[in-house]
Amino acid sequence: MPTRLECLDRTLLLAKTLFSSDVESAAISAALSASPVALYADSETLACSPGQTGIVTTAQLILAMGIPVHLVAPKAFLSIQPPLVGDEFGEALVTYGANLIPGASLTLTDTAEETDLVFDFRSSPSVRSQQPGWDVSGSQCAGAISQSQALSKPWGDSDHIGAGVAAVLCAAEAFKHGMRRVVKDTGVRPSVEELLMPAHSASFAFDSARVGSIDGRCIGDIDIVSGGAITMSMVHALLRSDAIGHIRVIEPDRADSSNLNRYPLLTRADIGQLKAALLSRYSAQHLEIVGQPSRLEPKSIRRLGPFAPTMVVGADDIRSRWLVQGVQPARLFVGATADFMTLTSEHPVGSPCARCLHPVDDGVRGVIATVSFVSYLAGLALAWRVLSTVGQGPCSEDRQALVAWPLRMDLETSHAWQCVTRDSACEYCGAHVARRFRPPRPQPNRRSVRRVSMK
Repeated sequence: MPTRLECLDRTLLLAKTLFSSDVESAAISAALSASPVALYADSETLACSPGQTGIVTTAQLILAMGIPVHLVAPKAFLSIQPPLVGDEFGEALVTYGANLIPGASLTLTDTAEETDLVFDFRSSPSVRSQQPGWDVSGSQCAGAISQSQALSKPWGDSDHIGAGVAAVLCAAEAFKHGMRRVVKDTGVRPSVEELLMPAHSASFAFDSARVGSIDGRCIGDIDIVSGGAITMSMVHALLRSDAIGHIRVIEPDRADSSNLNRYPLLTRADIGQLKAALLSRYSAQHLEIVGQPSRLEPKSIRRLGPFAPTMVVGADDIRSRWLVQGVQPARLFVGATADFMTLTSEHPVGSPCARCLHPVDDGVRGVIATVSFVSYLAGLALAWRVLSTVGQGPCSEDRQALVAWPLRMDLETSHAWQCVTRDSACEYCGAHVARRFRPPRPQPNRRSVRRVSMK
C-alpha cells in the first residue's frame, strides 16, 4: 500500500509554496491529519440528488487532502454518486474514505465535538456545535458559504454544478485551516498571511442564465485529450447532470499513488490501471465513455481521427493544446491549472484560438504541484461550459476565458472573465492559415468508428 506522503506528494509540494521558509512534508501532513472537519446533513438535503452531490464532493475534496471527515447525518438511500457504491449513503462514504488517503478516513458520528470546523448542509437553520463553521448552499450553477447567517438552502432547487461550486468553497476553507495549523505547530510564517485567512462568507456563480435547466442535455460526441485530474473532475460533474452523449478519452498513462490527491473517480484499488480504462468503467446508459489508451501527438493524429466536433483538452502540456487546436474542432474547450489558479476557456470555430491564449510553451515537464479543489474547479468549469454551449451556443466574447483563484473566493479579485485577443500571426487562426496544410477536420456521428476495446 502506498504511504500517506506518497499519496499527498503533489498537495504537499503546493502547500510548501505558501510559507516563507522550508517546511518538512511530514509536518504539513501531520497538520492536515490533525484538522478534522464535520459535515452536517438532514433528511431533506439527502433526499435530493444535488444535496447528496454537495456533501459527497465536499467529502471527496477534503479527504483527498488527507483531512479526516466526520459525517453527522441520518441514514439515507444513496443516489447515483460515482465512485461511491452501495445502497446506504453514509456507509458508502465510509467505504470510499477507507480506500483513499491513508490516515484520512470518514467517520459516521452523532456529534462534531472532536472536529475543528463544521460545514452545515442542512436545509433549515439548526443548532450546531461551537466550532467555527459555515452554512453551505447551492443553487443553479452557484454555491455559497457563510458564517454569519443561515443561508437559504433549497437543495431541491439546486443543480449539480452549483453543488460542486459549494464543495470547492468548503474544501478551500478546510485546506487553509490545515495550513494555519502548520503555522501554529512549526512557527514558520506564511509568505502572504492574507492567503490563509478564513472567509467570513464566499460565493461563486457561473452564468446560470446561459445554462437554464442542465438535466438530461444532449452534449453529442466529445473527444477529450488527457484522462487526468481536470478530465476526471469534468466527467464527475457530467455523470451527475444526466448529460446524454458519447465521450472518448485519449490517455496513454496508468494511475499512480500521486494521483489520489485530486482524481475524484480514483481510489487506491485503481492504482496501476490505465486511466482510459478507469474512465470507461463509469460509462452510463445516458453517457457512454470509451477509453483510448493512446498518446495524441503529430504522428498519431491520422490514426486517431476522425475527431469529434467537440474536443476538450485537460492536459498540462501546452503543446497538446496547440496540437488539438490544429485539428480545428468546431468547439474546443481547454482547462488548465497553475498553483492555486485555474484557467478555462472555449474556442468555437472562428474565434481567437487556444494558441492565441497559450502562445508560449512554458517548458514545464516535471512534477506539478496541485490540490484537489483547484483541479476540481477547472473540471467543473469545463462541464459548465459544455452544458451551457449546448443550451445557448458559444459564449460572449467577454466570457471566452475564466481565471479563478479558489483559495480566496471571498475576494472580489478571486475571478475574472476575459476576452481572448486574436494573434494575427497565429499559425492556427491568423490570416495566413488558409494557405497552410491542415490535419483532417473532425467528423460528427462516427461513434461506431471509434469504439476501442480495453482488453
